Amino acid sequence: MHNFLQHPQRLVAFSLVYRRNSGEEAQPIRAVGAFSVQLKPDSDVTFARHHFAYQPGDYISPGIDMLHLVDKRTDTLAAVRGPSVRRMIAFGDPDIDAREQRALPILRDRRHRRAHFMRINPLAIRAVAAEYDIDIARPESDEATRASHAAEMAQAIWLSWLTLVLRDEPDSPALVAAYQAFAQLDRVRPIPF
Repeated sequence: MHNFLQHPQRLVAFSLVYRRNSGEEAQPIRAVGAFSVQLKPDSDVTFARHHFAYQPGDYISPGIDMLHLVDKRTDTLAAVRGPSVRRMIAFGDPDIDAREQRALPILRDRRHRRAHFMRINPLAIRAVAAEYDIDIARPESDEATRASHAAEMAQAIWLSWLTLVLRDEPDSPALVAAYQAFAQLDRVRPIPF
């Protein structure tokens, strides 16, 4: 029996940017960033970064795009502000709070396996992002800047979870090394026009 939380076989970390002052009762999502991690046989791992942007008033596309990234074998991860606490939600958990629902609006669709929430101070995510050379938006950045960095924030959320919450998992160092190789290749990849 192990005494640590294990990384799931498939996980998608999400970062959402909501529109401010939209004048609408429900606050629409401006951008969704996602970072997917899949552990494969023979210690192989694949990573993918996803970034979606939406027009004002589009309430349907964000949920559809998020749901296309998950299935019944996929765990989800989101960060909410607060003291450092990790929490996992199984289906039917009546104790879903508003911050968790806002961080992961597909939660009640139940198309994923489990949802993990990391309550964390944004400064801790910034520190992890800086350590791994991930360019995330500053807290005081405008909405457009935060929206353009949503995918990078999803990466930083996953790395924060891996290095702070799963630090005792034996596979964590190998996952960090695999991520660093992915990031290095990603930096030298030409930008398509």
